Amino acid sequence: TTTEAPTTTVAPTTTEAPTTTEAPTTTVVETTTSVNDEGQTVIDGGAVADCVIEPLADCAGAQMKFTNLAGAQLAGANLYRARLDASDLTGANLMGASLFYAGLTGAVMTAANLRGASLINADLTGVDLSSAVLVSVDLTEASLVNANLTGADLTNAILINADLTGTVLEGAVLCNTVMESGTISNDSCSTSSSESDEEAEETEE
Repeated sequence: TTTEAPTTTVAPTTTEAPTTTEAPTTTVVETTTSVNDEGQTVIDGGAVADCVIEPLADCAGAQMKFTNLAGAQLAGANLYRARLDASDLTGANLMGASLFYAGLTGAVMTAANLRGASLINADLTGVDLSSAVLVSVDLTEASLVNANLTGADLTNAILINADLTGTVLEGAVLCNTVMESGTISNDSCSTSSSESDEEAEETEE
């Protein structure tokens, strides 16, 4: 008599579907500019809400690219890491403003008043700062590549380790100015500095 071996039943193999990793979603927040009841310019959206354009404003991280801020009063404002690329800041008052790591690529800042402002590590590539007041401004390690500083007043300004590649300094006032190498330039000390001091005091008032 032949005994048959017991039949072994093999369970069907389950094939798991490959896991699909979804790409992270990028949220694009649009920025809008409006005027409130007090006549103040308000920036809505971006990294902050209701950034009121006024002296001592707290606009850290604000996204204000391509914004018309000509003549804006932003003295003492906190603009840390704010993005102001390609914005119009012609004649704006930014005295004593904090612009650490701010993005100002291609911005127009003709005749702007930045006396005493801090622009450490700011990106000012291609910015137009012609005739701007940059007295006592700290531009340590800032990028001024291809920037136009024609006629700007850089009295007592600090430019240590700043990138001045292609920077136009024609007619700029360099008086007690600490250049990118750490040397002090007194190439054009003149009455221009005292005149700009008087203008700044009038603007502040």
